[in-house]
Amino acid sequence: NDDQPGRIIIHKEVVNNNGGMLEADDFKFKVNNSQWQYFNSYGFNEVEVDAGWYTVSEYENDAYKASYNNCYKIYVKNGETKHCFIKNDDRAPEVKVIKWTNPHWSSQDFNFTIRNNEHTKNFTLDGHPYDDQTASYYETSQYLQAGEVEITESETEGWFQESARCYEVKNWGLYPISQPFKAELGKDYVCKFINTQYGRVEVTKVNDLNNDGEWDEGE
Repeated sequence: NDDQPGRIIIHKEVVNNNGGMLEADDFKFKVNNSQWQYFNSYGFNEVEVDAGWYTVSEYENDAYKASYNNCYKIYVKNGETKHCFIKNDDRAPEVKVIKWTNPHWSSQDFNFTIRNNEHTKNFTLDGHPYDDQTASYYETSQYLQAGEVEITESETEGWFQESARCYEVKNWGLYPISQPFKAELGKDYVCKFINTQYGRVEVTKVNDLNNDGEWDEGE
């Protein structure tokens, strides 16, 4: 009699609900330290193994969040079949909009619109100063889709927009980009808006009755 090898069946599920386009056979996996191999197009791979301990891992893709079920330190006996489940969910791009104002601690509300492909969303931020360490900000969270993004600020009476700049967040810092920009899965972006309040000049008109060049009582 010859002992029968064990089997690990790896199941792959891909969820594309944020603009992702990848399918099961776009991802690679390996068992312990074996060579990387691609998933089948139908997301079901079977690997024969000797009796022992095994871990199934997947080649990372920043655009997708991977979750594992029964894939770590699996003990397989001879002739036994174990199942590992890997799910990949496309990670929505995220945009953080930051508002700064001058002068300090303005309570003024500023209205924004973010356009993402064919959809729009409105939001409001209040003012904060240049040197405040906690800026007023808005985060898109999970509703954003991969694709074109444009953020606009409505005109606010008594204020002018000093600057509006957007950046892609890199490991080493912020990389300037122009609007509209293409938001990619798994990437983060920051847009900073700075507004300065207009100054005021008060003018008092005086009728200089005695022509002395000064504002006298009763004039």
